[in-house]
Amino acid sequence: MRPCVERYVARVLGAAALAPRDARDVRAELAAHLEELLAEHAAGADEEEALTMLTQEFGEPERLGAEIARGKGRARTWWKKQLRRAPAALAVAVGLMFLVRSQVAEAYHVVGASMDPAVPAGAWVIVEKLSAPAPGDVVIYRDDDGHAIVARADAVDGDRATVSKLGPVPEPETWPRTLGRERIVGRVWLVRR
Repeated sequence: MRPCVERYVARVLGAAALAPRDARDVRAELAAHLEELLAEHAAGADEEEALTMLTQEFGEPERLGAEIARGKGRARTWWKKQLRRAPAALAVAVGLMFLVRSQVAEAYHVVGASMDPAVPAGAWVIVEKLSAPAPGDVVIYRDDDGHAIVARADAVDGDRATVSKLGPVPEPETWPRTLGRERIVGRVWLVRR
């Protein structure tokens, strides 16, 4: 590509501010057309004469770039850029969601009424996982089958915790329960009825 064509096309594309794919397509098409035109009408002209001829034939590169941008549509170009960025943004969002859910906080739905009135049946709770529970905190822990159970921490001693229920329980002889701290998911931070 002749240097005058390269300079003219660069100024056109600078004014057009197209999406990279559109810019490549326009660059290739415009450069081919300008080279063909120069070969027919200004084969022996030096670079400055050729650039002057291109400017007289097509107008100022900035004006041509603005017309191309209108033809391609700046909104369309903007949407293309956003769609190209969307997979990366979605991957980051999903990664952050899993990180927060596994390490920071998680939502649970309470089915039974055994912690009524502190946590009524049908409530949603946010469990905060970062801090250790203290006596009196409402906690979520995993039973032997891996089910999430809501209870109140009565005592927390090193690696053991004693938990109990507030309301009626199906097996009252099994309460309070002592379990390893590793089974406690976290303390209930927010209750939404």
